Amino acid sequence: MEMKRTTAKPALGAPRARVKLDGRHARAEKNRVAVIEALLALLRAGQLAPSTQEIAKRAGVTQRTLFNLFDDVPALLAAVGDYQLAHARTRLPPLPHSGDLEVRVTRYVEELSGFLEELAPVRWAALSYSGAPREARRGVDRMRKLTNDRLAALLSSCGVDLGADPELAQALESALDATTWRLLRTQQGLSLARARRVLVRTSLALLCNASRPKSNEA
Repeated sequence: MEMKRTTAKPALGAPRARVKLDGRHARAEKNRVAVIEALLALLRAGQLAPSTQEIAKRAGVTQRTLFNLFDDVPALLAAVGDYQLAHARTRLPPLPHSGDLEVRVTRYVEELSGFLEELAPVRWAALSYSGAPREARRGVDRMRKLTNDRLAALLSSCGVDLGADPELAQALESALDATTWRLLRTQQGLSLARARRVLVRTSLALLCNASRPKSNEA
């Protein structure tokens, strides 16, 4: 008896349709990350305000695809801020748990310099960009909070309470900010190693000064 080959019709909502939809979402997410990384690469290369055409070309997508993924430039900048923040959580150096204050701060700042080298051009572009200051500023503030909280945790483990000395906290933030690092590297033309030593000396000098007894004012 001859068997007839039959092909069952897929029901509505069958896995094939879901696979197609999932594949489309995966491509969209891949393109989304490519656009974000393209903008970051251009900023790190010194282009403070690359055009959407340049970004799309670097990402390997069309401008139409770029604007299908992001409604406008402010939306793209907001996404870049989120991406940078997530990246920073993995790139910030771990807190040293051995040694005295000087040893721990030295080790932390030396490792932090690598992160600042990556962040500096992006931070400068965010502060300089005039097209979407609110979105750029929001990303900067979130990154500042993350790095400030990490430094406060390091010093707290060494018995230094930054909350009790706001001026010290502000001085250390200024010393260890990505814009300060950019000035050392570009304006002063320091090498990576020398800029790193400057940050270490500055941080230790601030902490040493803060630990000295304050003379009574007349």
